[in-house]
Amino acid sequence: MIDRTGTFLVLASLVLWGCILISSSGQVVWAKPRPVDSDVKYLKCDVCLAAAIRLHEYGSSRGTKLSESELLDMLESFCDPFLPTGGWIPFMEILHNKEDKRLELKTHDKPGKCERDCATMSKACTDAIDDVVYDMAEFYVSHKDADVEAIGKKMCYEIGTTCKESVPAVPDDWKGTGYTPASEEDVEMDKLRRMSKGNVQVIGPDEIPKMMEEIDDMENVDEGASSTEQQDGAATEEQGEEDEHDTL
Repeated sequence: MIDRTGTFLVLASLVLWGCILISSSGQVVWAKPRPVDSDVKYLKCDVCLAAAIRLHEYGSSRGTKLSESELLDMLESFCDPFLPTGGWIPFMEILHNKEDKRLELKTHDKPGKCERDCATMSKACTDAIDDVVYDMAEFYVSHKDADVEAIGKKMCYEIGTTCKESVPAVPDDWKGTGYTPASEEDVEMDKLRRMSKGNVQVIGPDEIPKMMEEIDDMENVDEGASSTEQQDGAATEEQGEEDEHDTL
């Protein structure tokens, strides 16, 4: 029998801390952190330029072997911090420059826990490059010797115009989740998500009620099965007594 209260606490922890559990379908389930949509406008340009650096690093590592189809596949998951090609995002931290009233990015040597700020950077990345993926793949494959500056200019100022957009001042009371170095357990969990891909079901907080319904259904099935077993056991015992009586 399932402890519904305990399960609810586990699910609540999922929303807050990004832990995992096994769903009724046997899948590993992880609650994806929510981005702060209102912060995306402050970050899009810097995230776009950071993405250009990563694109250059990836292209340089592949050299002449890099095809347009491979690059397209890479770019389509480029902004997902829970897939291999988006693994660069958890290395970054959002800093608040109060003097200039803007947000800045700092890159760390080790990945951090992917919490709310990480999810916000992921969304900023998607908003910045989602519409330029095909054009950038075509551009890069025909300009494999392009440096970081050229890639950033093309992706963020020309094909995409993210960095041409005006950025409003960041409120003085802005607060982020900060950077927390990922523990060994966090790193292993990320590896699990990246390796399992289709076997890992990533859910958002809005989907938690549905999960609770599934758990209730499991509980009802368990109770029904237990009741049936008890009835079968009683029937078997009764039949045994009748057989013994007939024998006598």
